[in-house]
Amino acid sequence: MNKPLTLLFLGLFLALQLQSQNGYIKFIKEFSISKPNIKCLRGEILPCIKYSKGAKIHIVFNNDTIKNLKITSKDFSFLDRPIKNFNIYRDSIVKSKDKTLILFNCSLVPRTDTINLVSENSVRLMQWMGGKDTTIQMSTCGSFFRLVISNSPSIFYETAKLIEYIEPEKDTDGDGIIDKNDSCPDVAGVIQNHGCPEKQESSFFKTLAWWHYVVVLLVLILLAYVAWRLIIKRFRIKNKVPIKKIYYSGHLKDFAEANGIILKQLIKLNRDVIPRNYNSLSDNDRKNVQKQIKSKGYLITGFSDASGEELQDNFNSETIQPDPIFSKKIEDNFESSRISNQSDRKTEFEIIQRLSQIEQNIIREIRVSSSKSNDYTQELNRLNSEIANLKSEVSKGKVEKDRLDSTLSQLKNDNSNLQSEKKLLVDEKNQLNSDLNLIQDKIIPVDFLSSYCDTVLSYLVFCNDIVADAYGFLNRIDKRNPQQNISAYLLLLKFQTTINKIPIGNWMQILKDINETGVTNSKQIRSSFKQIDNIDDKKKQFQRLLFSEVLIKYSSSILIVAEEFRNLEHFHVPGEIANEARSIFEKHVTNLISKVKPTGLENKYVPLFRNFEEYLGLVMSVDSERSNAYKVVTGLEKGAIAEIVSYGVKTMFEETKTLIIPV
Repeated sequence: MNKPLTLLFLGLFLALQLQSQNGYIKFIKEFSISKPNIKCLRGEILPCIKYSKGAKIHIVFNNDTIKNLKITSKDFSFLDRPIKNFNIYRDSIVKSKDKTLILFNCSLVPRTDTINLVSENSVRLMQWMGGKDTTIQMSTCGSFFRLVISNSPSIFYETAKLIEYIEPEKDTDGDGIIDKNDSCPDVAGVIQNHGCPEKQESSFFKTLAWWHYVVVLLVLILLAYVAWRLIIKRFRIKNKVPIKKIYYSGHLKDFAEANGIILKQLIKLNRDVIPRNYNSLSDNDRKNVQKQIKSKGYLITGFSDASGEELQDNFNSETIQPDPIFSKKIEDNFESSRISNQSDRKTEFEIIQRLSQIEQNIIREIRVSSSKSNDYTQELNRLNSEIANLKSEVSKGKVEKDRLDSTLSQLKNDNSNLQSEKKLLVDEKNQLNSDLNLIQDKIIPVDFLSSYCDTVLSYLVFCNDIVADAYGFLNRIDKRNPQQNISAYLLLLKFQTTINKIPIGNWMQILKDINETGVTNSKQIRSSFKQIDNIDDKKKQFQRLLFSEVLIKYSSSILIVAEEFRNLEHFHVPGEIANEARSIFEKHVTNLISKVKPTGLENKYVPLFRNFEEYLGLVMSVDSERSNAYKVVTGLEKGAIAEIVSYGVKTMFEETKTLIIPV
């Protein structure tokens, strides 16, 4: 029973090992593949097939399989499974409307995750944070596109097969709204953002591979086997009669082998008599145990299948008869002859006395001989007993010698194994030290920047919300009249062109890594910290890099676009939408000015279309032509601020003025 079960487990374990090589890869940097012509983003996750032999993998990209790529740590890393997976919500996230628009419902994606929209030609069309909905023209995406979400596998869509968005309808009873886009509304009729439980359950079972079911089957077989061993087998043993044998003396191992079992099984059958740690006892303790067992006589050596019959051992006792005492009784009959002569009576009396004396001497000698014979018999018995004891001791000594020889051989093998393990441990330690040195060359600890990075991330997330609101207002402007939305479109185009030159995505990833792990692998930061030992100086150097690379330009661009959308009525936008935008973006402008200050940066804010002489200490005019979006603005007074080129800043490192184009 045990051998087939062991072979079954080994076979299934080997199959599971082969299947478990499937997983995912996460790109450490941007990765391009010529055939087919695709480009994977930094941080993008794709499923793959990893071979246990060799150093190549297959990458699954939509419906294509990119074969035989070499595993290199510089390009991507291997994952067993991603942290998140939004593929089960793919139909809830993206829908089409009127065959012209694509709607993105990102309420399922956390606000801290970044979403990238990548077209068929691997061009990043949009980037926004989770929790915000947005739209885009279907024609810009191509025949298929994909969403790249932080810490989640990429989601691929075919444009022609998108699910159509249906406007919510009023319930016939008037007590709620029925959303046909959601296949499982709750009792009150409101839309479920996270999908119904039945769908999730079916999606869960679809994600199970065949080896998951094999694991479940193995667990059931193991439970059945344990039940058979612990319940059925013990029940059968209870109906059997124990077989008992008499223990006389000697080592218990010899007694067990003589009865066809091993010492471990003998200890298990007689656990109430023999201690479990018998093998680990000293020689004196073992002898004491053997004496106690010997006094009890019987030991269990097995069980009989004869139900209800008791087996008994018969003692063959020998009665020892003592040696007989040789006694000889001498009876002499003397016939008194008549002596005719009365004078000879005295001589006859003397003869009788002498004969009586001889009789007593003979009896005394017989008794002495009998006593000596008993002494000889006892001495013989004592010598025989000593000979038997000596033979037993010789046998024990031989067994002990064999045991000591076996122990010595085992100790030699153990010593050899320990030396081998010691060598392996030394090699492993050297390898770990080498790996640690490599890691330390690529990663540096910067946990003292965690709280500051969290502050900057909060500000950048707020900026992304403002950008999403700007695109939302652009989509709401009447598209049937191009003159009403062309200016807003040009404003956002100018903004997008500016921030595309800023490595905002790279720095957001650096800030996230430092905030979550306290370390960074940025070559730029490692190089700038190389000659700095003081933590305060490192903080200042980090702020200098962040300001010069990202924060000064990005904060200026965000504040400009917020100020522009605050004044949409100057760009021929309908009054109702322009008034609503003014109300919202006035708050955004105030919050932008206040939220950027904890980062160590202060914007020199001036409003659009006001006279620049009111802000002479903050502004500086430039001789430049207004951009295309501002050419539609008319009716401005002379000296008014016609366009803001960039907002000035004040930091611990520098102070600049706001650049404007006056009328």
